[in-house]
Amino acid sequence: MRHPQGYLTIFDPDVIRPVERDTVQCCHCQRIIAVKAGSGSTVYLLDTIVAGQPITREVPGAMCRLCMHPVCLACEAKGRCIPFEAKLELWERKRAFYRGVGLECT
Repeated sequence: MRHPQGYLTIFDPDVIRPVERDTVQCCHCQRIIAVKAGSGSTVYLLDTIVAGQPITREVPGAMCRLCMHPVCLACEAKGRCIPFEAKLELWERKRAFYRGVGLECT
């Protein structure tokens, strides 16, 4: 990725050297996504364990066409654009409504 938003370092006592990755944040759910360093397009790196060995595979990344920000694969599968800011505003309105009618919002 050309302009990563962050940097991730994973220290594992069973591995000799730490794993280092560039990261971006999903604008819909705030999940941290590891991306391939230096790739012209967004390429996500997914770590899985196969037969006790960590394997990193590259997956094409996802971009929301409405808000033009990177999103995680789970938010892409939902197929709708609800930025985290909009979710926060909805939660705040819901809480204000419940307070107005004398109920406790959980």
